[in-house]
Amino acid sequence: MKKFGLVLVLLMAAAIAFAGGGAQSGAPAVRPAGMTASGYPIVTDGSVALRYWTPINATVARFIQSYAENTAYQEMERLTGIRIEWVHPATGMEQEQFNLLMASGDLPDIISSTNLYRGGEFQGMYDGLFMDLTDQLPGFAPYYWNLVQEDEEFFRLISDDDGRIPAFYAYKPYGDPPFTRVILRTDVLSDINQQIPRLISDYDTMFARMLANGIIPFMPPANGMARQFVGAYGVIPGFYRDTNGRVQFGQVAPGFRQYLEMMQRWYAAGFISRDFTSLNVNQVNTLFDTRQIGMQLGPIVANFNRNRTLGFEVTSAPYPRLTPGQQLHHEDTNIWPLQGRGTQMASVSARSRNAEAAIRWLDYGYTPSGFVLMNWGVEGINFNVINGERVYNDLMFNNPRFGTEEASYIYKMHFAPKIAEFDVVAHANLLMSPESLASRFLWADDPNVDSSLNLPPFQLNTTEQNLRTRVLTEIQTYSDEMILLFITGAEPLSRWDAYVQMINNMGLPALLASEQAAYERYLAKRLR
Repeated sequence: MKKFGLVLVLLMAAAIAFAGGGAQSGAPAVRPAGMTASGYPIVTDGSVALRYWTPINATVARFIQSYAENTAYQEMERLTGIRIEWVHPATGMEQEQFNLLMASGDLPDIISSTNLYRGGEFQGMYDGLFMDLTDQLPGFAPYYWNLVQEDEEFFRLISDDDGRIPAFYAYKPYGDPPFTRVILRTDVLSDINQQIPRLISDYDTMFARMLANGIIPFMPPANGMARQFVGAYGVIPGFYRDTNGRVQFGQVAPGFRQYLEMMQRWYAAGFISRDFTSLNVNQVNTLFDTRQIGMQLGPIVANFNRNRTLGFEVTSAPYPRLTPGQQLHHEDTNIWPLQGRGTQMASVSARSRNAEAAIRWLDYGYTPSGFVLMNWGVEGINFNVINGERVYNDLMFNNPRFGTEEASYIYKMHFAPKIAEFDVVAHANLLMSPESLASRFLWADDPNVDSSLNLPPFQLNTTEQNLRTRVLTEIQTYSDEMILLFITGAEPLSRWDAYVQMINNMGLPALLASEQAAYERYLAKRLR
């Protein structure tokens, strides 16, 4: 994994290069009055305002109406000289309101979550809605551009086959410990005289003891695909790469049948809740908190903190294995420098009259001061520097109005286009107590786990995208239905070969060939 010191070096190099000025690719002939040629502030007279469309965190929307109330964004306005007019879609209506925004033709200067566009942000760039940033970045976004130049993997992730870049994406230079694991109550383990399970055979023993004590053992995901248990059989759901670098589809792999055999056996034994397909996260949490179910898959620290508040302790388990020391290949936590999409990315409208200002404003998240502001908040308000280390204060840890999760969106930018800090260094939820932090690190030193099954989020051309949309939707609908039937025993696994043949008849071989071609182009891509 990359060391963060490398990123600091890159930031310093970009700062030196930018301070030198020089010609800026794509610069307008005449800048608005008050706009500086380079550096910060961008505007000195407050004459530029940018409209920014982005979803607001649903939990935070109970406390603030807009990110205009976010103190870090307020500080960023002061430092850049640019005013931001926030436009937030109604919570739960993001896709619908994004579609209406695109249809209106009245696009804000900056738009996050442009992966919501039909065909994704790249198609939006091809359709002339989002700016092709490629030629603008060297002049107007030197910090972001420096990351693109120095990290070849990052370049491949954010560009199309021609090297064109449609957005600013969050960049994380190294991985966090796993976010999600098997979650167990320590009091239940004690009551049934059970050690933390490590092997699939241990789960059989533990589940039998739970059931004998009136506890339904396991609440799997509603789709029946518990990734960490699937991974024990050498596959993962969806597209993955095998040991020969070939793209495969997990739901037809022999290892997936073995997983279904296990799940069908567990369901028949009463180890799996009969309600697993119909309950939401809050309902599952309630059943777990009241000892009605014994195990769930979920976020480690959120469960640790919630259950400590309720008066009991939880622990996590290592990734399940078939045999001791088995090498696992399904690690899925921050394995790529691209930090997802959604609000962690933003495009500039191709119709913006202030495109230069928008690009330069977004670049601030990749500067040394922007890195601190977005990840930590404002010094003196949210954190203090003690013995050379940033330390959150009571406004973050003991706020009288809301918790640390909400504080991460009200006082800083937890998800945004930026260089993202290590969660276990700057995420307030993890830093509330040494125990919270330790819960995230438990089992994180496993030397026999890698991510080699995972495919990067490579780009598809229009033909490939159309094929995926047409074929994969039908395959997934059929597969999702059959998986639940297999697990519940409504469909015998003797029908497995017929199930695989049906998926092949739906067009899986052509789809895999198309995905393979796109993956190979991704691997061959180089910064020109």
